[in-house]
Amino acid sequence: MNIYSLPALISFTINISIALIIFLDNSKSDLNRWFSAFVAMFALWNFSEILILNSHTYDSALIGAQVLYRIIFLVPAFFVIIAYKFPQSFHSFSGKLTFYFIIFFFPVLFLILSFPDFQLNLVHLAGSKNMFYYHLSYNVDIKFIAQIILSLGYFVWGIVVLILKLRRLKTVSKRNQTLFFLIGFVIIFLTFTIINVYRSSLEKAVSFYFLSTSLTFLISLFFLYVVIHYKVFRVSKLIKTGLVYSTLSGIVFALYVIVIQGLSVSVSEYFNINSYFFTALMIIILVFLMRPVERLVQAKIDVLLGKDMDKYRHNFSKFTHELQEYKPSKEFFEMVKKFIDRNFYTGKTLLFVFDEENNFFFNEDSPDEVLHIDEYKYFVKKLIKLKRAIEIYELDFNKINSYLKDYFEKHSVQIIVPFIFNDNILSMIFISKKKYADKFKEEEIERLTIMSDQVSLAFHRNRMFEDLQKRVKEQFRLEMLASIGQMTAGIAHEIRNPLNTISLSAQTLQKEGITDEDKKELLDYISEEVERLERILQDFLKLSKQREIKYSTGEVDEIFDRVILSLEGRNKSGIKVVKEIPDGIQGITTDFDILHQIILNLGLNALDAVAERCRTDAEFNCGEGTVRLILRKENSFYEFIVRDNGTGIGEDAEEKILQPFFTTKEEGTGLGLSIVNNLVSLIGGSLSYKSEFGKTEFIIRMHCITPEICHSDPALAGEESQNR
Repeated sequence: MNIYSLPALISFTINISIALIIFLDNSKSDLNRWFSAFVAMFALWNFSEILILNSHTYDSALIGAQVLYRIIFLVPAFFVIIAYKFPQSFHSFSGKLTFYFIIFFFPVLFLILSFPDFQLNLVHLAGSKNMFYYHLSYNVDIKFIAQIILSLGYFVWGIVVLILKLRRLKTVSKRNQTLFFLIGFVIIFLTFTIINVYRSSLEKAVSFYFLSTSLTFLISLFFLYVVIHYKVFRVSKLIKTGLVYSTLSGIVFALYVIVIQGLSVSVSEYFNINSYFFTALMIIILVFLMRPVERLVQAKIDVLLGKDMDKYRHNFSKFTHELQEYKPSKEFFEMVKKFIDRNFYTGKTLLFVFDEENNFFFNEDSPDEVLHIDEYKYFVKKLIKLKRAIEIYELDFNKINSYLKDYFEKHSVQIIVPFIFNDNILSMIFISKKKYADKFKEEEIERLTIMSDQVSLAFHRNRMFEDLQKRVKEQFRLEMLASIGQMTAGIAHEIRNPLNTISLSAQTLQKEGITDEDKKELLDYISEEVERLERILQDFLKLSKQREIKYSTGEVDEIFDRVILSLEGRNKSGIKVVKEIPDGIQGITTDFDILHQIILNLGLNALDAVAERCRTDAEFNCGEGTVRLILRKENSFYEFIVRDNGTGIGEDAEEKILQPFFTTKEEGTGLGLSIVNNLVSLIGGSLSYKSEFGKTEFIIRMHCITPEICHSDPALAGEESQNR
């Protein structure tokens, strides 16, 4: 092994790595298989050069030259196939066996006919008799001339295919890939031709060896750039790993040639040690020494190639968290447009949102700009079919409405990002040219597609939330109207009876022949009904009026005693009214007037229920009737309970018992329990009840027992009550 083979060694390492990476990326892909074979041909080219340069006899160098000669004249055939397939198939015929047979038939035929003769001469390198290199010999030979013409024809064929393909490719990324590949191979072919045709002239300034090996190394870098920059095969991780090992392999080869070979020769000459064992030992040592370098290079390349992606991932992660929060439509899409502008450096973004009611898309910034679905059926169907961000070149402009084409041209639109959910386009964004570059990269379009999926899901969720809010508001409005209607009907019903009585009494008073006693009785009726109307109005005002809470601290005994005293004044049936307060209950802080009114109203209802049982249940003795006022501490809450053994609440009345104007009493207004329920809520409590025949309980659970925690979270109230 000698130092002259270093460029070929490094080129071979890079090319064989690229070929394997492309093939393993997707071995079933026709493009991957042929492109990897194409690169592998250049790897064999490099391998042949290594054989020639490291051969110490003419015969052994001749073997490498024979292989190289065949490769040189087979490369154009591979170039034609790649021209048809890269970056996408140009014609369906290019995938058939007949196509491959036609492509390879003539080159293989001429190579067979030229065997064993060939126009590749071996020359001594750098004045050494033991090192050889090669150059094409242009002797007049019909078979060689035919091979040259055939190779030129194949090369022109491939160039024409690539030029024609440029006109048909719609996406900018694929056109850029094809253009770069075309220009690159034209330059490579022209350089190869110039080096070989003008070899004698050029060799006076620079050695033919240097020019030739430099060209093969540049070809390796060309393939590497195509794969990495244009991401044709989407193998970024494999590429980074392959590039690291290719670089390290080149370094190892270089160290081997320069250091190990020299040391082994020196050891062999001066110490008479078998150089093969010493070489093997040095290689093992170098492998271990290269491990830290390998990790360092890998890390540096990861940072270099992934810096932009890492930044985008960070921004995208933050963006997806922001999408979780509900935002109104305008604010939501402002956030989306800002994300696109900041991460893709767009010149302008135009948002169109779908209006379901009118069946068109309207510009969020200019609502007068609309796209009617009926007029843009092809455009909409195309977006739904692809379900991704697209370049406008992917659209068939012959099927697009003229207004839309003019709109794209006016605003220099390049990318369309649809936001699709369940095959429905919720909205879409038109993106104009970039600020600092002419075209969008393929990876950027992929990022926009991923982003659009997340935005579509979030926007659909927001719409569901808005629809739910609308339904809740509408339901609340209907319930309010129903409550107002029910309340109005209740008031009308309650007022109508007293008014009828007053009206009849007044009409009767106008008649002649009425005795003074009848007049007095009729006037009493009118007075009573007026008082009844006043009572109804007072109860209604109590229901609707928001009272001011006045806190004070006192004992529960005081409230119960006042209530019992009030109940005893109305107790005409001998019903027992008792209180139950366990020992150890401390004073509480609340509005005692409101609490007194609550318990009193419940006590009066309980008294009426027991009295009703006395009238309707023959087996029940009024002396057995009981109304109990109970205070109980349940966990962290205080409970005030009013219990009776009256008739209970009927099943048909249980759901309506707390509604305004619902009553089971002949003379009741139906506002008492509604007022109680409002008052309980006012002082931070909740009202519930249990009822069956012979036992009814109304339970007031107090969540707040001090002014500081009143109206706060019930759990805090409970905690406070425990602390007290």
